[in-house]
Amino acid sequence: MWFNLSHSGDLAALAISQTGPVGIDIEAIRPVEALDLAGRFFAVAEQAALIALPEGERLAGFFRLWTAKEAIVKAIGCGLSRDPRSFDVSAILDADVAVVTTGVPTAEPSEPATWQVRTLACAPGYAAAVAVSTVVESG
Repeated sequence: MWFNLSHSGDLAALAISQTGPVGIDIEAIRPVEALDLAGRFFAVAEQAALIALPEGERLAGFFRLWTAKEAIVKAIGCGLSRDPRSFDVSAILDADVAVVTTGVPTAEPSEPATWQVRTLACAPGYAAAVAVSTVVESG
C-alpha cells in the first residue's frame, strides 16, 4: 500500500494506492511571479505552453502545471531534489489526464518511469493533481 499527503491553505489531500507509488499535491492559487518561476522550474515546452495562455489564465495554468510536477516528484520519492525541468507535463494544460515519462525509475527498480497524472476538482482558488505509476503499452 502506498500513500501521499499534501496540504495548502485550509485544505489537505490524501492519495492511497494499492497498485504502486502515488503522489498528490494541492496548492492555494495565490499571486506569484508565474513566468519567473516557470523559467526556473519548468521544462522549455511547459514555459512555452504557459506563455501561450491568455494572460488572465496564466496563474491558474501555472498552478495546474506546478501541482502535476509536484505530484510526480512526490510519487518518485525525490521531491524537488530531482530537477523538475527534466520532464514535461505541459499536456496537462489541454486535458485532465496526461501520461508523462520522467526517465527516472521509482524506488523499486521494477517500477516504470511512466506516470499518469490527473488534475483534481477541488475548492475554488485551489489546484490539485495526483500521479500514479503506470505501464504504457508500446506499438
